[in-house]
This record gives sequence, C-alpha cells and structure tokens, in this order.
Amino acid sequence: MRILEVLVLIALLPVLISFFFTRKSRPGWLRIFPWLALLLVLLHLAIEKYRWQMVPAYLLTLLVCLLALRKAPTETIRTAWWRTTGRIAGAVLGLLVCALTVALAAGIPVFQDPATTGPYAVGTTRFFFVDKSREDPFAPAPHTPRELLAAAWYPAEVASNAKPEPFWPANAHMESMLRAPSFFFSHIHLVKSHSYLDAPVAPAERQYPVLIFSHGYSGSIWQNTAQMEELASHGFIVFSLGHTYESAAVPFPDGRVILMSQARWDEMMHSTLWAELVKLYQQQERTNDRAELRRIAMQIMAIDTGGLASKSLPVWVADTRYLMDELEKINSGEDVDIVGPAKQFAGRFDLARLGVLGMSFGGAIVSEVCARDPRCKAGLNLDGEQFGVPMDHSLQVPYLHFSNAHIKMDDSIYEDSRADSYGVHVNRSTHQNFTDMSLALPLAQWISSYKIPLLGRVDRKEMEDIMSAYTLAFFQQYLQGKPQPLLDGPPPAGKFPDVVFSAQKAPAAQSEPAAPARSR
Repeated sequence: MRILEVLVLIALLPVLISFFFTRKSRPGWLRIFPWLALLLVLLHLAIEKYRWQMVPAYLLTLLVCLLALRKAPTETIRTAWWRTTGRIAGAVLGLLVCALTVALAAGIPVFQDPATTGPYAVGTTRFFFVDKSREDPFAPAPHTPRELLAAAWYPAEVASNAKPEPFWPANAHMESMLRAPSFFFSHIHLVKSHSYLDAPVAPAERQYPVLIFSHGYSGSIWQNTAQMEELASHGFIVFSLGHTYESAAVPFPDGRVILMSQARWDEMMHSTLWAELVKLYQQQERTNDRAELRRIAMQIMAIDTGGLASKSLPVWVADTRYLMDELEKINSGEDVDIVGPAKQFAGRFDLARLGVLGMSFGGAIVSEVCARDPRCKAGLNLDGEQFGVPMDHSLQVPYLHFSNAHIKMDDSIYEDSRADSYGVHVNRSTHQNFTDMSLALPLAQWISSYKIPLLGRVDRKEMEDIMSAYTLAFFQQYLQGKPQPLLDGPPPAGKFPDVVFSAQKAPAAQSEPAAPARSR
C-alpha cells in the first residue's frame, strides 16, 4: 500500500475504537481524527490518485465526518442497551471495512515494476499487420484477412525528460484474462513501466538479436512485460504477438479492440476432453517412472481440447512465421503497408540470431515453429504443454522449458533433443505464476485453495527473478554468444531455492558452438 493510503487507515482507527466508549467518556482530542482522515483522503486523491480498492475507506471517512458533525447532548441521557449494542456493532463493522480495504489495496496493489538490470534504456512501440494472403478462421465475417498486432520492446536512447509508459496500457483489457469486471485493473495506469514510447533505437550496436513471444490462450500481449523489458535492457528486440480472437484483447490503431472470441472460448471450455485431461494430470502426479511419464505425455499431446491443436495451433504457427517474414521486409527497408514506426528499425534486426518463446499455449507452439522454420535458432517454453499429435521429430535447436509444481510430463518429451536442452521446474508455483499476475494479484496467492490455486505459494519476487534470470541467461548464451554459469548446473546455494534445474547437453556429433558475440 502507498503511504497516504496507510495514513488514512491509521487516522480512522482511533475514531472507530472510540465508538466502543460512550461519547461522554471519549477524550476531546479524538474529535480531530475524522477531519484528519478526510484531509489525508484529499491529499491521497490529489497526489497518489484514486483507485477503486480504496472506496470502502473513502466511504467510511465520509461517514465518520458526518457523525462528527452531530451536536453533543446538553444533558445526560441514560444510554439504552440497544444504543450501546448499535454503537459497538458499528465500530466492529468499521474495523471490518478497514480490514477489507487493506485486503483489496494490498492484494490488488499499485506494485513496482521490477527494475531492469541491463545497460540499455527500453523503448516500446506497436506494429500492425494485415496478412492478405490468409482469411481469418475466427473472424465473425467471412473473407476477413488476418489482422495482427505486435508490441515491441527494444534497446533505446531515451531523452532525459521522457515519461515512462504505464505498465499495462489502458486498452489491454487485462481483466479479460481472469473474466473479471472491466474496472478490475483500472488502477494499473498508476504503475509506471521502464519503457518509453517510440524512443529511438539505441545506436550502440548496428543490429540486435530478435525474439518473438506468444501469449497464453486467452492471454495478453502484455502479460509478461517484466521479462520483455529485462530482455530489451540487455540488447534484444522483443516482439509480443497478439493472436487475434484468441487473445484477451487486441487493440488496433483505428480504435477497434478485438476481444477473445466467445465462440472459441465456449468450444474449448465445453469440451468433454477436459475431464480426460484432468485424469491424466492426476495420473502423472502419482508416478516417477520415466517410461510411464512419456506414455502419459503422449496421451496428453494427442488430446485436441476444444480444437486447440486442429484449429488454433496451425493459425498461431502461421502468425509467428508471417511476423518473421514481415520483419525481414522491415529490415530490408522495403516499402510495406505497415502501421507503426517501421522506418527506424530498418537494418536494425539481426535475424540470423532469432529466438522464439511463449507462455502456456504460446509456449506449446514454440517447438512447432522451431521444427518447421530454420530461422528459429533457440526456443523457450514458459509452462506450456505440447498439444496435438505427438512430435515425430527431435528438437534441433537449444531449448529451455519452465514447468510449474504440478506438471512434470514434458521432461520426457524433450529428453531425446539433438541440441542442448534445459528444464527449470519451479516448486510452489502454478500456471499463472508464469505471467505478471504474480505482481498484479497477490490476493490470488492468499485466497487460492491448495487443490486448484490460481497462484502458488512461491515468493512473488523470487518468481519474477527466476523467469527473468533464466530467460535472459538462455538467450544470451545461444543468441549473443555469452556463456552463462547459471546454465551450468543447479543455482548457487541460497539462490532460487524453489528451482529444480536439469540440463541435457547435445550429443557430441550434433553439438554446435554458440553464436559469436557481435562487436559494437
């Protein structure tokens, strides 16, 4: 909670406690506290700004000020039992309102964007594309071309008077990820990012390696902003691609915001295969036999839940490869019909050093993209299962796979990789811990049941540090040619206590040296 928010609640406490006593027995100096609370609320609104989590405290402050306007009785009045009961009940209710305010304000906080650790400032912008060669299979109108939006973070040269962007843009509709009311994250504009809109690309290097990120199913372009900024601060240009109609929201330059397709959501949620999927998860949690785990993993991969494999997977893979094509055009300086500041990026992409990463279903497509497109030189999966038909190929590029405390079957899928492969298993974590929800919604960590938690019990800061550190180390080693001790074995003693790290080096005949670092 912010300082003035805390002071408002502190000022209300003496007022509420005083209601446990008769008016005659209350010290006179207590009369100042309702007005002090009101003054603090006004200062808070002027300096820290309104947010809905504080509404119970606002209303309580107004009520105690109105009660303070009452005139004291001129003569002694016998106190009836019901007056005493009502006064005490009111005090208890007021304390409960304060407790509710604390829970809301601290549980859905104005959090701090984790500081970046790289030498570069971070710029951000958006690119809008229309793939006229493809009809969008999820658009309500037939013959609609596939429209895509990508947000970018990149090493930048930032003016001293520049103001950072909000952590999540107002039109990101992040509440859609949780099926929450529209006001749920309305306070996020108060959280400042480390990114600056349309800042010039940093001149320190002629070209920078490129990464393409895919969000989770019904997730958001901005769901892993902390990791995007950290990568950009170390010299990567990162594109987060919105998969239209299967993203929480894709805001286009003309003002349209395309939300998650209700038809696709219903198809997935009402699939009878979900029950079978849960059974398989429960089965794999009861065994450590690798052969059995591999058999279960193949069963899970063969489940086409709600048409994810047959309908969505090919579209998302095509989206990613299309973006690769468009980046080549931008890099060459071709005059293409793209909305966005494409000109300043001409010649700045090192597409010979291109990696693909994703979270959840976005992570599941990474191996597909890297298997089909030789432009992918490294892949990273943030807690994504493999959907669709079992893989009939071995991974040929370096790969890192994060997994939460409840899923372990993908270890066996990647064990026959022909390139270096790594596993980062995070104890006490759940699926949503691999997004910015760890920062934005600690309330979910407090109230989640242990059987189906939204967020696990892993420390929020540790979780962000784990994702950023291993993601950065992996891509620095394989795209920037910088050896990373973090990938050599388990984390140092006392660092990342929830991480179970595994590494499998490529067979000697298949092993290739890391890409050399580019000189500045």
